[in-house]
Amino acid sequence: PYPGAFTTVAGKNVRVLKTLLQPARHASFASPTLFVDGDACMAQCADGSVLRLVELELGGRRLAPDDITSALGPGPLPLLSKTMSLT
Repeated sequence: PYPGAFTTVAGKNVRVLKTLLQPARHASFASPTLFVDGDACMAQCADGSVLRLVELELGGRRLAPDDITSALGPGPLPLLSKTMSLT
C-alpha cells in the first residue's frame, strides 16, 4: 500500500520512487553505490547494472540530484551496510 523501495544511505532512510534502467551503462564500484553523474542521480546495483534514480525522497521531501550532496554527504555513497535490522 506504500509505493517505493527503501534503503539507508549515510544513516538516513531514503525512499526510491522512480527509476530508469541504463541498459548500456555499467559502473565500476565494488558494491551497490549511489553516485551523481552530471545532473543525474545513479545507483549501481549488486550485478553491476546502473539505474537512474529519477525520484528520491528523504524525510518526506523530494531530492533533486543537486540536493544529494547537501542532504546525504559527498559521494559516492554505499547502499548496503554490513548489518541490517528488521525492526
